[in-house]
Amino acid sequence: MIPHFLYHFFRDAALIRFNLRSAQDLRLSLKTEFEDLVLQTATKDDFLSCMALLAECDIYAVPWLQKVFKKRMNQLCSVAKDAEGRIVACDFYMFEPSEQSEGLIHEIYLAVAAKYREKGVGSALRRFSLDCYDHGKLRGVSTLVPFDDIKALRCAQHCGFAITKSSAKPPAYYLFKALSFKK
Repeated sequence: MIPHFLYHFFRDAALIRFNLRSAQDLRLSLKTEFEDLVLQTATKDDFLSCMALLAECDIYAVPWLQKVFKKRMNQLCSVAKDAEGRIVACDFYMFEPSEQSEGLIHEIYLAVAAKYREKGVGSALRRFSLDCYDHGKLRGVSTLVPFDDIKALRCAQHCGFAITKSSAKPPAYYLFKALSFKK
């Protein structure tokens, strides 16, 4: 029991350090409008609202990632806010060590409040996030979509992602979107 705990403790600590180190000066801080919403780079003050939205959407953010997001919201998250400033959608990214040599960032969570689903908000926020990262520092963005989630697959494909392979764990499509990388 203790060796298993220690394995995860040290692995999580290494992943936190890796993501904090990788998530510096990555993206442009942009702001735009989509219908009656404002799409923008998240701030540290948005952390709790984003975590609440993930929970509302039945998405569990693992504790080590929460620690990373709390410190790097402005580098790893985009949000959509309504006229009252409430977060109605959030798009989170992280670094996967296995993709480090390829210069990729991984989209891990995209959550949209129930009232705003099937209105293009998820696609608009994803495109906004891609624009923030598409300025030459990264080669591309990856994401996973479960085999049975056709809506999520179509949303990703509408934003320029293409299926490149399948993942066994978790069982999902692996999608990729190239960015304009500069050496």
